[in-house]
Amino acid sequence: MTNDAGRLAGEPLKRGGEYCLFHAKPFCTKPCECLKRACVLVLLDTETTGVDISRDRVVELAALHCPSDARFFGGAFSTVVRVDPTLLAERGAAASAVHGIEDHEIAVGPDFPTAWRRFLLWTESLLNSAVADRSDSEDDEPLPPQLSTETPVLMLAGHNAIRFDFPLLLCECMRHHISCDCFEHWLFVDTMPAAQSARSGCM
Repeated sequence: MTNDAGRLAGEPLKRGGEYCLFHAKPFCTKPCECLKRACVLVLLDTETTGVDISRDRVVELAALHCPSDARFFGGAFSTVVRVDPTLLAERGAAASAVHGIEDHEIAVGPDFPTAWRRFLLWTESLLNSAVADRSDSEDDEPLPPQLSTETPVLMLAGHNAIRFDFPLLLCECMRHHISCDCFEHWLFVDTMPAAQSARSGCM
């Protein structure tokens, strides 16, 4: 049995892995029962050359900051990412018909290490300027927001991101020999289970 790219489903098992290609878990998480730290929520989305996280590449990385205080506007980050033209020609045609990013746009973007470094600087600036809502339900007048007194944690959220976007970014970092330490400190949320629960609750 093979996937749509022709790779054997049992290939990881032959290499000593615990899961076949269809059930592999390149990005492992565990539930967070009680979150006591302040969070900076960022919605993240990627556009890619395909759906194979081990072979495909990111061609666009976009994110939106969602402040916890509704009185503040969230910032945004977006960049196309340059991909090797040979790989783009080999794997990107079908995906381009979906995301609409043309080859000449991708060609002028930064490479992944540069795009990732810019993304990390953007998230760092969000954490450094995080604000806390000091509103108290017992007070008549809400207090103005202030800078958080504790170091917040970055929470990345995306649709089907646990199975695709997050592991793809991890693979891209490993592919380019970029430190993956940030993945150990961030929190990750997949909005797909929440959407599926909401849908089933409406039936």
